Amino acid sequence: NDYFIGADINACLVNVATVKSISKKELTPTFITVLPSCKNIETIEMSSVYEIKEMLEKIKGKYDYCLFDLPPHLSGISLCALVASDYVVVPAHADTDSLAGYNYLIDTINQIKSNGWNTSLSVLGILYNDVFNQRMTQKYILNQTQTSMGDLVFKTIIKSTSKIEQARFFGVPFTYSNLDKKISNDYKALAKEIDKRIKNGKTKS
Repeated sequence: NDYFIGADINACLVNVATVKSISKKELTPTFITVLPSCKNIETIEMSSVYEIKEMLEKIKGKYDYCLFDLPPHLSGISLCALVASDYVVVPAHADTDSLAGYNYLIDTINQIKSNGWNTSLSVLGILYNDVFNQRMTQKYILNQTQTSMGDLVFKTIIKSTSKIEQARFFGVPFTYSNLDKKISNDYKALAKEIDKRIKNGKTKS
């Protein structure tokens, strides 16, 4: 299982951090390659819309999945990543403004498809994260969204915890840090659900 996370258009593929880890329950090593961002990444022009897609073609077949962590606003780098992607995972908070920009995102995806830049792009699902189980308002919003949007909402929910920041501080992958087994299991469940959705072709155009 090889994973390529992030993209820096100005980075060299041989000058990246590669992490190899072997789970106690797995005999197959997992390789995670991370290409960090840079201060000039937002300067990418829309005229370079195929630049990231062309970069990924050079490493096609070397990784199972390539993930882009993008800002919430639409920029040159975001557009390039959407053109290069097959699916979009929409992160959301369980509050009244959580999906305020969802329709705008759908409009952007439809525009990308109508322009012929990426006709196969689709939404894989909406992911709720940073959720406090004890808050009644959040429970209500989650129930309403799942009722109205159905399978478009991921069944996996990432609960809120300050220990994620602790893992970042110590530079340890959260799922291997043992700081919070329950949250680690949430992320592992999410990875499995994403993999299952992609293999089953469960998307919304």
